[in-house]
Amino acid sequence: MIFQLLRSGLSGPEIVMHIIMMFIAITLTFSFHEFMHAATAVWLGDDTPKRMGRYTMNPLVHSDPMGTILILLIGFGWGRPVVYNPAALRKYKNIRLMNILVAFAGPFGNFLMALAGTVIGTVIECVCDIDSNSIVFVIYGIMSYLVTFSLGLMAFNLLPINPLDGFKILDELIPLKFKYNSEGYKKFVALGPQILLILIIIGRLGGMDILGTIMGIISFPASFLLGVIKLLIYMAFGVL
Repeated sequence: MIFQLLRSGLSGPEIVMHIIMMFIAITLTFSFHEFMHAATAVWLGDDTPKRMGRYTMNPLVHSDPMGTILILLIGFGWGRPVVYNPAALRKYKNIRLMNILVAFAGPFGNFLMALAGTVIGTVIECVCDIDSNSIVFVIYGIMSYLVTFSLGLMAFNLLPINPLDGFKILDELIPLKFKYNSEGYKKFVALGPQILLILIIIGRLGGMDILGTIMGIISFPASFLLGVIKLLIYMAFGVL
């Protein structure tokens, strides 16, 4: 991300401004993702996130310094995972369903952030001269990055690979007999982090962005919906 900015031809102050906007957007993206996990667990009856101080939007609580730095540098990173107690979930009888809800809450939160960024950014486009006001330019830039990072984090976390949210959803959907008796599945679970690392390295150094392609497919429905919403806002303001 930063390396791309350095090759973009922007001036030094412009690069610094974009890094600041990116940092704010990344912080909001990770914070809301983890907050949604915590809020869903609390809603379902577990007070563990509250007791651990994670039931908050405070970015200092949810952000991981190394994860934030890496996403700024290479486009992949992480926040501090929210811990909850599945045995304490009691709102519904189906524990597997509740685990799925907690896991899905993070990516869904990222979609909501992308939606908010799209609406706010598009309205700014329609009613403001972005380049003539530095404050408006910064807000618009943050919203643009917020959409990009939110959709990216949503798609990445929906990958069905351990330890991502998509795997946690898959793990609750497969039959228990297969889950506990299949040696192949156990190996797949154990190798999850290594699989992710290999896919990231291949995409960055090998010229085959398999991970990016899969993430693009996952995020396409959300991106399409946001595109429709953006078009409707343009029409409402008479821009088209």
